[in-house]
Amino acid sequence: MYTKQTNPVAIRSQTLIGRSLYDLMKTRSYTDISVTELCRHAGVGRKTFYRNFETIADVLQYNMDAFFASFLKNCPKDPTFAEYSYYFFLFCKTYRERLALLYRNNLFFILEQRFLAIAKDIQVNWGKEAGDQVRYIHEFAVGGCVSLVFQWASRDFAEPVEEISTQAAEMLEKLYTKEKNHHSDGSFT
Repeated sequence: MYTKQTNPVAIRSQTLIGRSLYDLMKTRSYTDISVTELCRHAGVGRKTFYRNFETIADVLQYNMDAFFASFLKNCPKDPTFAEYSYYFFLFCKTYRERLALLYRNNLFFILEQRFLAIAKDIQVNWGKEAGDQVRYIHEFAVGGCVSLVFQWASRDFAEPVEEISTQAAEMLEKLYTKEKNHHSDGSFT
């Protein structure tokens, strides 16, 4: 767990440590990075590190939370499936270098964990009809989107944002439409 800071100096330290982790992951495996090396690269002392983080994994969580905070801040209000999908994949393409580092270090599960944690804050226009199923649809959609980003990263983000976001939006729309037309007796309309 990391400490959510409000002090500008502490926020600056967290940012430096977070960026330094990404910098070190460009040349080293995540599992080979030590706290001492991370502090040296960030230009902070170990005390500063431990005032903000317990482990290097916490730095990764901090980075993912910052990633999604930026996503949420800029995400359109009440987006359609197509808008949400386009914006999500455009955002991922913008941060492809960092996502590629997660991919190369087998850390994509962190992306999914943090995305699931904030998914409730993403107000895609599912419509009132989704009812209790919206939570499952949301979690399924998050898993699907992360899986698509994983496959996209494995191909070095080769496909255009428009292509991959359109595919995702169509799948989400089909999922929602099918659920919306599913009746309690098991039939579909």
